[in-house]
Amino acid sequence: MWSQDYQILAKQFFMNQRGPGDSMWAYEGVHLGEVADSSGRCNQMAAEALRARIRDRRMQRMDLETNAQALFYPKDGPASRMKSARIELWFKPEGGVDEVRFYPNPSGSAVNESEPSFLPGYADRWGERPSRTEAMSGRK
Repeated sequence: MWSQDYQILAKQFFMNQRGPGDSMWAYEGVHLGEVADSSGRCNQMAAEALRARIRDRRMQRMDLETNAQALFYPKDGPASRMKSARIELWFKPEGGVDEVRFYPNPSGSAVNESEPSFLPGYADRWGERPSRTEAMSGRK
Protein backbone atom coordinates (compact mmCIF):
# COMPACT_ATOMS: atom_id res chain seq x y z
CA MET A 1 0.00 0.00 0.00
CA TRP A 2 1.26 3.51 -0.74
CA SER A 3 0.60 6.95 0.60
CA GLN A 4 1.88 10.10 -1.04
CA ASP A 5 5.43 9.66 0.28
CA TYR A 6 5.60 6.18 1.79
CA GLN A 7 5.39 2.52 0.90
CA ILE A 8 3.57 0.56 3.64
CA LEU A 9 4.12 -3.21 3.74
CA ALA A 10 2.50 -5.82 6.01
CA LYS A 11 0.98 -9.28 5.80
CA GLN A 12 -2.50 -8.07 6.83
CA PHE A 13 -4.35 -4.80 6.18
CA PHE A 14 -7.78 -3.70 7.41
CA MET A 15 -9.66 -0.52 6.47
CA ASN A 16 -12.69 1.12 8.09
CA GLN A 17 -14.40 3.84 6.08
CA ARG A 18 -17.12 4.85 8.53
CA GLY A 19 -17.25 8.16 10.33
CA PRO A 20 -15.55 11.47 9.58
CA GLY A 21 -12.31 9.80 8.54
CA ASP A 22 -10.91 6.46 7.50
CA SER A 23 -8.95 4.12 9.76
CA MET A 24 -6.32 1.64 8.69
CA TRP A 25 -4.68 -1.20 10.61
CA ALA A 26 -1.77 -3.36 9.51
CA TYR A 27 -0.29 -6.39 11.25
CA GLU A 28 2.66 -8.76 10.97
CA GLY A 29 5.89 -7.43 9.57
CA VAL A 30 4.87 -3.79 9.18
CA HIS A 31 7.43 -1.73 7.27
CA LEU A 32 7.06 1.92 6.35
CA GLY A 33 9.67 3.45 4.03
CA GLU A 34 10.41 6.23 1.61
CA VAL A 35 11.75 5.68 -1.87
CA ALA A 36 15.53 5.07 -1.78
CA ASP A 37 17.88 7.84 -2.84
CA SER A 38 20.68 7.39 -5.40
CA SER A 39 22.88 5.70 -2.74
CA GLY A 40 20.17 3.12 -1.95
CA ARG A 41 19.39 4.57 1.48
CA CYS A 42 15.88 5.40 2.67
CA ASN A 43 14.27 6.54 5.90
CA GLN A 44 12.22 3.67 7.29
CA MET A 45 10.29 2.35 10.28
CA ALA A 46 9.17 -1.15 11.26
CA ALA A 47 6.91 -2.70 13.91
CA GLU A 48 4.50 -5.55 14.53
CA ALA A 49 1.37 -3.39 14.18
CA LEU A 50 0.26 -0.08 12.69
CA ARG A 51 -2.82 2.08 13.34
CA ALA A 52 -3.53 5.09 11.15
CA ARG A 53 -6.17 7.80 10.84
CA ILE A 54 -6.84 9.27 7.39
CA ARG A 55 -8.94 12.44 7.03
CA ASP A 56 -9.83 14.15 3.75
CA ARG A 57 -7.60 11.70 1.84
CA ARG A 58 -4.54 12.71 3.86
CA MET A 59 -2.75 10.82 6.60
CA GLN A 60 -3.40 12.52 9.93
CA ARG A 61 -1.78 10.24 12.53
CA MET A 62 0.00 6.91 12.51
CA ASP A 63 1.16 4.69 15.38
CA LEU A 64 3.70 1.91 14.93
CA GLU A 65 3.41 -0.43 17.88
CA THR A 66 5.27 -3.35 19.45
CA ASN A 67 9.02 -3.54 18.89
CA ALA A 68 9.04 -0.35 16.84
CA GLN A 69 12.27 0.58 15.08
CA ALA A 70 13.37 3.59 13.04
CA LEU A 71 16.31 4.13 10.70
CA PHE A 72 16.85 7.70 9.53
CA TYR A 73 19.47 8.95 7.07
CA PRO A 74 19.96 12.72 7.47
CA LYS A 75 21.36 14.66 4.53
CA ASP A 76 24.58 15.32 6.46
CA GLY A 77 25.95 13.09 9.18
CA PRO A 78 25.61 9.50 10.30
CA ALA A 79 22.44 7.43 10.22
CA SER A 80 20.35 7.03 13.38
CA ARG A 81 18.98 3.61 14.35
CA MET A 82 16.46 3.67 17.22
CA LYS A 83 14.11 1.23 19.00
CA SER A 84 11.08 1.92 21.16
CA ALA A 85 7.82 0.25 22.17
CA ARG A 86 5.81 2.70 20.05
CA ILE A 87 6.47 5.40 17.45
CA GLU A 88 3.79 8.02 16.89
CA LEU A 89 3.75 10.09 13.68
CA TRP A 90 1.72 13.27 13.17
CA PHE A 91 1.31 14.64 9.65
CA LYS A 92 0.95 18.18 8.32
CA PRO A 93 -2.43 19.04 6.73
CA GLU A 94 -0.66 19.63 3.41
CA GLY A 95 1.18 16.30 3.66
CA GLY A 96 4.53 15.19 5.03
CA VAL A 97 5.58 14.26 8.55
CA ASP A 98 5.20 17.05 11.11
CA GLU A 99 6.31 15.30 14.28
CA VAL A 100 7.76 11.93 15.37
CA ARG A 101 7.40 10.80 19.01
CA PHE A 102 8.90 7.73 20.68
CA TYR A 103 7.26 6.04 23.70
CA PRO A 104 9.11 5.43 25.94
CA ASN A 105 12.25 7.33 25.00
CA PRO A 106 14.11 5.46 22.27
CA SER A 107 17.29 3.48 22.66
CA GLY A 108 19.81 3.56 19.87
CA SER A 109 22.65 5.53 18.43
CA ALA A 110 24.26 7.07 15.40
CA VAL A 111 25.56 4.50 12.93
CA ASN A 112 28.24 4.97 10.28
CA GLU A 113 27.40 2.64 7.42
CA SER A 114 29.24 2.28 4.15
CA GLU A 115 26.32 0.35 2.62
CA PRO A 116 22.59 0.97 3.04
CA SER A 117 20.81 -1.25 5.54
CA PHE A 118 17.16 -2.09 5.97
CA LEU A 119 14.82 -2.83 8.83
CA PRO A 120 12.83 -6.09 9.02
CA GLY A 121 10.05 -6.36 6.43
CA TYR A 122 11.77 -4.18 3.81
CA ALA A 123 11.07 -4.86 0.13
CA ASP A 124 11.51 -2.44 -2.75
CA ARG A 125 8.06 -2.46 -4.35
CA TRP A 126 8.02 1.14 -5.58
CA GLY A 127 7.81 -0.10 -9.17
CA GLU A 128 4.36 -1.53 -8.35
CA ARG A 129 2.96 1.77 -7.10
CA PRO A 130 -0.26 2.80 -8.86
CA SER A 131 -0.21 6.13 -10.69
CA ARG A 132 -2.99 7.49 -8.43
CA THR A 133 -2.84 7.07 -4.66
CA GLU A 134 -6.10 8.92 -3.93
CA ALA A 135 -8.03 5.70 -4.51
CA MET A 136 -6.38 4.12 -1.45
CA SER A 137 -9.02 5.51 0.90
CA GLY A 138 -11.88 4.49 -1.38
CA ARG A 139 -12.55 8.02 -2.59
CA LYS A 140 -11.93 9.15 -6.14
